[in-house]
Parts: sequence; structure tokens; C-alpha cells
Amino acid sequence: MLMIALSCLILAAVISISDLGANTLYHVRLTQLTDYYDPEMTGERPGEFVGRGAELLGLHGVVTRDSFKALMNGIHPESKAKLVKNAGSKSRAAAWDICHSPDKSFSILWALAEPAERLELEAAFCAAVESSILRIEKATSIRTGREGIPTPASPVISRFVHTSAREPYDPQLHAHLVVHNVGVADDGRTGAIVSKPLYQQKMMLGALFRCDLAYELGRQFPRMEFRQTEAGFEIVGVPEHVRAHFSSRRQQMADELGELGSESASAKAFAALATRSAKESVPPLTTLERRWRADADRLGFTQLHVHETLHRSSRFAHKQDGVLEKSFGASLDKLSAKHSHFGQFDITRMVADAAVAKG
Repeated sequence: MLMIALSCLILAAVISISDLGANTLYHVRLTQLTDYYDPEMTGERPGEFVGRGAELLGLHGVVTRDSFKALMNGIHPESKAKLVKNAGSKSRAAAWDICHSPDKSFSILWALAEPAERLELEAAFCAAVESSILRIEKATSIRTGREGIPTPASPVISRFVHTSAREPYDPQLHAHLVVHNVGVADDGRTGAIVSKPLYQQKMMLGALFRCDLAYELGRQFPRMEFRQTEAGFEIVGVPEHVRAHFSSRRQQMADELGELGSESASAKAFAALATRSAKESVPPLTTLERRWRADADRLGFTQLHVHETLHRSSRFAHKQDGVLEKSFGASLDKLSAKHSHFGQFDITRMVADAAVAKG
């Protein structure tokens, strides 16, 4: 069972995985059981160990079922050494799932683009995810000594990149960063992670991911145009009816929220679970690609339209000068109007989202 610890958002969610039962292996069960990804095979891409924490423990390459389960129990996958005091306890928080999922307009373009352009879109996405990993590492610490003093440490992270949403498998490129509840200090000491910073920074992590993604996209596609939304930004040029067609999962959640009569973060988390269907056998990517392309053609969104959206004829100015200053001022005004008090993470989140719209 996945226990929701933080709000489940559309673009960035942090979920606490606290049950060490079968569902703990959800991410691994979806992947191909190979050392490399074959788009002709059923299943998502294999997970990978990333970040300094995994490196310090000597963990590299593909995440297997056994290695994932061992880390969820706080045990080293190879040496079997206990990495935390309560290793194996069913009451411990096993990990936190930080999900970065771009706006639907991005995933539609990624799914329908020519191979070379798809690689560029995915490179921008991966660069933004990598930046998020570095921020998570900076925020991580473990408690050491009798006094339980917080000590800087690097978390052990498993990265899973998924290409689709749940059935009917609409295009939705997104990354799950599973932050295992194991941190490694530079001196080799290990321990359970101090989780409070993840809770404090979850909204900021999502906003900075979106900002990084927009920046990387602007570098790869200088004529791409963005529009700010309540949830971050969207890419201009993807028709609304096309977005709606490829947003079945979002509509399921919207219907559930309508029945709940609430738009709160906790309601969104409940709706995400209430509408969750099994995603045990993901069709081969090549099969999904043909389906997505055929659907888009029927909707009148052709390969030419995709190319024109990526390379718009009217140049959108991706400006750097003065963007932060303007975004900071606008963000302070907006926060002051809505809240009597706010912190640095709130300001950073607002500035990051505002900066995207200002180029």
C-alpha cells in the first residue's frame, strides 16, 4: 500500500512508501527485466541507480527486484549489511517517491516528434531531472551520534523513467526519483534520512524542475513558445482538443475531485489513488507510438504541425537579462496578497514559475 505523505500534484509529487509488502516493488514490476531498454518489448525502461549516495555504496547500473527490495529494508543489496538502525522493520518509512511529470503539451510533442527531435526533447527532460537530483542531495542529511546531530549525507536514489500514464496509456514522459530512506555521509557512515526537508521543499523542487526544463527546451528549440499556467507552463501550439484526447488519466482524477467537491491537496492525493488502475504490463513503446500517431492524425495534428510547434515562425524571446529581478518582484507581490507569512522555499517556487513565462 502506498501511504500518501504529501500532496499528490500533477507536475510534482512526493509520496512516502512505508509498506514493505508487494506494492513496494511497483516501480520494478513495470520495467523490462533486461540490462538495456528494447522498445519492441513489453514494459517500461529499467530503473537505474543515480547520485552520489548510490556511488558511495558501490551501486551502479540497473535496479533489480532484489536490490530495490534490500534498500527498501535498509540493507545493502550486495554485502547485506544493515545501513540503518531499524533495518527490516515494517514500521519504517522505506522511501519517498518524487515524481516529475511535465505538462501534457510536452509529452504529446515528445511522443509525436521525429526521432531526432524526440531525442532533443528527452535530453532537455533528463537534464532537468538531473538538476533535481542534485538539489535533493543538497537537502539530505542523516542523524549521527547519541545526540542525533544532522550530518550532511547523500541519499541513495533509484530513477525510473516512464513513457506513459496508466491505461489507456496516454503519452506522459515522467520520472520517478525513489529516494530510499538511506543516506551516506562522506566518511562512510550511513543512516536514515531526515525527511523534513523533502516535505518543506516539495513544491520548490517541482517549480525548479519546470524552470530547468523550460530553460533546456529554450536552448534546444529557440523558437519554442511557453505560456504560464496555474500548474507551471505549457508549450504553445498543441490544440486543446488534442491535449484533451491524450489526457484520459487527468479526466479520471478531475471527475473524482468533482464527486469529492474539493480541490485541496489531500483531495487530489485521494483522487489519484481512487482512480488508479493496474499498470502491470505496459505495451511496447513501438506499439504505443503507432497508436499515438494514428490518433493524432485523426485529430488533425500532423507531423508537420508538431515540427511547426517546435520551430515556430514567430520568434519567442528567451531573455535572460532582468528576468530574475522582474520575477522576484512579481512573486513577492503575489505571495503578500495571498499569505501573511511565507518562507524562502515559497519565494523560490514562485520566482521559478514566474521566470518561465518571462522567457
